[in-house]
Amino acid sequence: MGNRTHFWLGQLLVVVAFTVALACNSASAQDHNHETVSVINGSDHPELIPDSVAYRLYFTTVSLPLHPTAEQAQLHEAQLGAIGLSDRGKQVMIEQLAIFKAKFDRLVANYNKLINAGREPNFSLFGIRQESLVADTRKALSSALAEEDLGRLNAYVQNEKRHMQVADEKGTK
Repeated sequence: MGNRTHFWLGQLLVVVAFTVALACNSASAQDHNHETVSVINGSDHPELIPDSVAYRLYFTTVSLPLHPTAEQAQLHEAQLGAIGLSDRGKQVMIEQLAIFKAKFDRLVANYNKLINAGREPNFSLFGIRQESLVADTRKALSSALAEEDLGRLNAYVQNEKRHMQVADEKGTK
């Protein structure tokens, strides 16, 4: 190694050491928040996960971005296929998930815009708007899906609760 390489490695080590020291000092100077959040583990207690939360997680997981890749589209097809919907039911789901995704993305973008502008967003209002969006989407699906497809979707989401872990807002200490 030449002198120039040693010089840059030395500079890099100084920067890394300074960053670590600053981070350690900063961490020890912060007030520690000892609030803990209770978590509902769906594999133990799926019945404790509210349907609205389970549907929100499901909708956000299976909805496609505006311009999906081939891999995303293939995964989406497999996810919808796992429910066992009729062809018409799949089409309804695709349409409703696209509407949900567009509205959800706008909701998140507006929330983030407040944060980026240095303003304090109202997290409670954000939660209420999420709940409303999920309820509207479920209502639209209830109106558009055949009863058999709606039953399959509900059974699928209920079963998926076993794979979810969510914060129990009532259990925050």
